[in-house]
Amino acid sequence: MASLKNNNLPSSEAMLGRQKGKPVIYVEGESDRKIFENYWFNELLGKVGFNTVAATQGCTAVVNTVAGDRKQGIESFGIVDRDKLMADGNWSLLRETNDEAFEQARPYPEIKITLRWELESYLIEPDALEAYLAPAQSGRLARSTSEVEKELLEHADALIPFAALNQALHYHVTAAPGDGYTGLDDRLAVQNKIDRDKLAEPPNVGKNYQENIPLMDAFAGAPTATPRQKLQGLLRTVNGKAMLERVKMAAHIQHDITYLIAKEIKQAGHVPAEIEHFVQQCCN
Repeated sequence: MASLKNNNLPSSEAMLGRQKGKPVIYVEGESDRKIFENYWFNELLGKVGFNTVAATQGCTAVVNTVAGDRKQGIESFGIVDRDKLMADGNWSLLRETNDEAFEQARPYPEIKITLRWELESYLIEPDALEAYLAPAQSGRLARSTSEVEKELLEHADALIPFAALNQALHYHVTAAPGDGYTGLDDRLAVQNKIDRDKLAEPPNVGKNYQENIPLMDAFAGAPTATPRQKLQGLLRTVNGKAMLERVKMAAHIQHDITYLIAKEIKQAGHVPAEIEHFVQQCCN
């Protein structure tokens, strides 16, 4: 099927969607598709379909596939992670802290770019996480929302130097460490680990890394922002997969919790409003 798309021919999924009179929304991977189809938007499947692109092509393939389908007169849309802007080298928009300005930019008219760093970042919802984690940890008592927010904010703060490093390495076309690199270290320990492992070398990478840190911090907002506001802001720039890894390590959980948390989010009525709004628009 990839060969068809590379030749700018419409995908079979999109053609099937047109035959059924409904648009198709392309997403980056199978995990995204399952979240949308099985949990968050299953009641809309009569009005819209979801399809994936080749796993190795990701966000760029979503953009290209939508463009190719539309040239064929097929109503296609796409949803990509915010980190697509890093792949594009669109650093100014990537680091835009104003959500309204970010949404209005729309570098790809038929493509929704998530406000948060990646889809996994939307699984970092305090109440939904605690609703799963409390019974999963021998049925302990559920913590208050404020307690969970405090812990998650500490995770996000610790990931700021990691995010700054990843962006510096990407800028200099150098591979970044894996999502579990920070372990459960706090921010200072993460910074020390990066220095010890010499990941911010050579000097041009180190300079870029240091310059990135205040840009990451800016997403936390004003000093008067609440912990929830700070957390939501930082989820726009720190790695969502790394956040989930830290949550799992703290809870001593080894299995995948992606779909379990997606289910809790749906049941709690916390499906991301910006994504839901886009999907609803695609249905009309």
